Amino acid sequence: MSARAKAAVLTLTAGTALVFSVNPASASQSDWISGLGSNYSHVRTVAPGAGGAAVYARIYWNGTRVGLNIETTDTKRDGKGAVAYLFYEVKIKGKWLSTGHPLAHASGGFGSKGYAKIHSRYPTRAVTISSCTAKNGNTSNCTKPA
Repeated sequence: MSARAKAAVLTLTAGTALVFSVNPASASQSDWISGLGSNYSHVRTVAPGAGGAAVYARIYWNGTRVGLNIETTDTKRDGKGAVAYLFYEVKIKGKWLSTGHPLAHASGGFGSKGYAKIHSRYPTRAVTISSCTAKNGNTSNCTKPA
């Protein structure tokens, strides 16, 4: 793997590993803008849940314009928080890049919630979301992306 790329590994609840590459110089959390945005023609609801984490997300889109409304809930008294993990493809300088990052952290203990309302800054496609548990910056027990 090149020095410009990094690999992230999430442990799925089935015990397999999900590996994806990210080019941090080209794709990042700055691919998204605060607020839901408007004028979407389609919506899809996903609700992945893992032991200790639940996510309810609405994915809105019109072509390659995407908006997300996400709620994450910590559902287990295990000392871990909950996080939604976002996977997507973004078009930067004419190239589609696969990337992902965590958002909507719920880290206040059992029953705490995290929220995110964001929309894409650049053309975006293939959006999927996992629910994961998280502690001290380490993400684990992620569901298969939905």
